Amino acid sequence: MSVMRRGIILISHAVTNSFVGYLSKDVGPSGRMIYTTDISKAETIRYMGPSSQYTPVTRGEMRRAGAPGNLPFIGLIRGLASTNNNIGPGSANYLHLADTAHTDPGALPAVGPNSETAQSGVPLTIESSVWNIDAYSGSITAQWINSDGSTPTTTLATWGQSLIATGDLAALQAQFPNTYNPVRFQILFSP
Repeated sequence: MSVMRRGIILISHAVTNSFVGYLSKDVGPSGRMIYTTDISKAETIRYMGPSSQYTPVTRGEMRRAGAPGNLPFIGLIRGLASTNNNIGPGSANYLHLADTAHTDPGALPAVGPNSETAQSGVPLTIESSVWNIDAYSGSITAQWINSDGSTPTTTLATWGQSLIATGDLAALQAQFPNTYNPVRFQILFSP
């Protein structure tokens, strides 16, 4: 039996553990997820979890309360400047967090409805069933699946105020010089 769980996402720096912010209920002008430091602007997310309070969720989906009805899930989408759908060591490819349609757990990246495509008109590949949630600690990690079915380490990060994921933060920095900060997500559960 599954139950609906909900809360807000606290974002911390992955190295220093310092406060970064919360997943925002607002989205950026390109339809991408952003963070806020104002807890009153934090988005409530929901996910289906096992009835046992401490059983983890693997490759689950998270819903955003303020998402458009046809794009209810927080998913990962291919970055516009990425050369293909794959991330990993030595690759500067990246992914944005955005509102997406449903994809099955374990599905390969495929073009699908998402909030960035709705803004730009550029078809982008998506995955929504990417979230691993440790119900005991509240830790949330992402797992992108490459086109060949491989499962690269997926690092969450900030890029300005945007939230992204990549397989190699150093390669991304070398290709697209900017300030990227690796981050951790943790759900702060609501009753």
